[in-house]
Amino acid sequence: MQLTSVFLIGEVLLAIIITRSEDLNLILGPLRESMLGDVAIYVNLESVLWITLLLAYFPAVHKQRIPWMPIGLAGSIWILTPGSSILAWGITLLALPYMFIIAKATRSWVANGTFVAAAASFFIQDSLNVWNDVDYIDPLPKVIIVVGLIGIGEFSRHFGVLKNWAHFMGVGLIILSDSILINGDVIISWLLVLYIIGSSWRMMYKASISNEIKDRLESSAALFVALVLTIVLTISGRLILPLPDNITSLFNGLDPSVGLLAILIWASTLRFRKMELDIGHFFYWLFDQGQKNVPDYDMNDGTWTVLNVPESDEAHWINMGWGSIGRMSLIGPLMLLSISIAYGLYDQNAGNEIFWVSLMVIPIGILLWEIIDREGVSSIERALASWIMVLIAFPISEELNYLNTKYRNLAENTGEPLIELARLGEVLLSTILFDLLLILGPLIITIIILRKGFNQENKEGLSYNADKFTYLGLLVLALMDTSGGLALFILYGVVIFNAIKYRHFFVLAVAPIILVAAEDNMMGSTDLIGSVLNDLNFSDYNFAEVVILGMPRLSCIIITITASIILIKSMIDGRRELMGDEVREMPVVAATIWLAVGVWGMLPEASWALFTITIAMTFQNIFTGRLFFIPYAPAAMLSSLLTALTLDSNFSYLTEGELISYSCLLYTSPSPRDVEESRMPS
Repeated sequence: MQLTSVFLIGEVLLAIIITRSEDLNLILGPLRESMLGDVAIYVNLESVLWITLLLAYFPAVHKQRIPWMPIGLAGSIWILTPGSSILAWGITLLALPYMFIIAKATRSWVANGTFVAAAASFFIQDSLNVWNDVDYIDPLPKVIIVVGLIGIGEFSRHFGVLKNWAHFMGVGLIILSDSILINGDVIISWLLVLYIIGSSWRMMYKASISNEIKDRLESSAALFVALVLTIVLTISGRLILPLPDNITSLFNGLDPSVGLLAILIWASTLRFRKMELDIGHFFYWLFDQGQKNVPDYDMNDGTWTVLNVPESDEAHWINMGWGSIGRMSLIGPLMLLSISIAYGLYDQNAGNEIFWVSLMVIPIGILLWEIIDREGVSSIERALASWIMVLIAFPISEELNYLNTKYRNLAENTGEPLIELARLGEVLLSTILFDLLLILGPLIITIIILRKGFNQENKEGLSYNADKFTYLGLLVLALMDTSGGLALFILYGVVIFNAIKYRHFFVLAVAPIILVAAEDNMMGSTDLIGSVLNDLNFSDYNFAEVVILGMPRLSCIIITITASIILIKSMIDGRRELMGDEVREMPVVAATIWLAVGVWGMLPEASWALFTITIAMTFQNIFTGRLFFIPYAPAAMLSSLLTALTLDSNFSYLTEGELISYSCLLYTSPSPRDVEESRMPS
């Protein structure tokens, strides 16, 4: 009967859709829709069909025969016209308290489904506007609906009928609606934020008392959702309060409330950090739920079975977290602080960019304090710290790069006021300060970790896979560079040094990609590296010239050096392997490809790139003892020399016969037999 009820509800909803599409009128005995006047906006064929469905199936619903009726009614309100939906919303707000609190026959899944469906209807009607309605619901009814749904949900939670996940999902849909997220009143947005943060804090407090895994999971998930919604509202500009001038004047006319809220959230949740679940817990919990709920196919008997997990192992994921640094009560406030600082830079009338960038010390300082306060730091937590630095830096980096571009363009236009040009100097200083903080942040974290030591699960302080993500985070952090190369090249060098030292194959293979992504953004006249190179005289050799993949010649030189070091290191490792030592493999193939790219862009004449690579591969084979290329070396060397001499404009005067003869004379090939004999023991 439960499944049948879906089709019963679907028939009526289809009738409502047809009614709306065909613009049909209500005829109820002697009553005509035209006789109702202005009331017909609210009472018409659509609303009457909706109410009829409610009244007709209410007794059956009360006897638990048609549980899908309230879910279908609540989820179908968006189908109605704005005027017709007012009546449906009013009935829904009156029926939900009866259904959740008074009626004892309401099943939990029906209550959860009905509340989420009602919130989804509000979101679809208010935001998506599937029917392209010109007339929307007035602001006052919208406020009543929002307050009513949230109030009913909160009240029902205390009675245990409505689950926490259903309530917060419904609240999330309401917050993401157009009336709140886009065009909502600032005061309402703040009230909703304070409500969801306060509710999640109260859940965390109760979980800290019970210390049950279920309560910890629900409260941590609620806090996660609350902080994500707060971040979304902050990005959309819904949390900018109209504060008095004497307060905003201390912050260059801007609103400091979001930053203060972030610090308050972090400080108030510190007491729960040992109890709160981190993002690692959520990851393994979701993975565990998937394993338990997804059936497994047995090829022996051709059946599908669901994994039966013993009760003792149901919560094994609780011991697989990534550390307290990965909890949302830390990451969320740090992101809010960063966004708040970025807003200070965004306001074009604010000025004082150095002041705003210096505030970056606050989120970095909080992250450092969290690490200092721990007894031991795992490799996973180091990886999390590097990616948290990326989250902190990204909003500020975007705004600084925008300002840098703006005032650089003004500097190139001599017709602009001098006061605008003066701003460029302050912007440039702020970018240098920002990049220094990017560099010092990971440096200080590393020093702290080395002094405090690593946790017991990793006595050597090394976790190959976790450290890989740490270095990848630093590479992404290098792309946040704003000064024009300071953070980019230093962080790149730090990553390459450590990746070679500990032989991180994947990191070394992909690291040069960030130089490709950076292109020539560090070569402008106002960029740090570009201004230094412009002051140096290198004759006709232009470091800023874009040569390959959008990269300047300087980046190609750095890639060449990087690839050469990797290949030399692989040669040394080859000799160690001959002596019986076991070492991790270096990305020889990837390094060779990057070497080709680097040499192609580095050389004044790209024609010599193939020749250079051929020599490099020949020596690499000789030193490593892996002679796969040596048999082909004579032909490769001859063809590369012939190509170089042909394409090089400096040798354009040579005839074809001279090109061939010079190519043969310039190359003297070592015999593969000679190479093999040279490696034989004496």
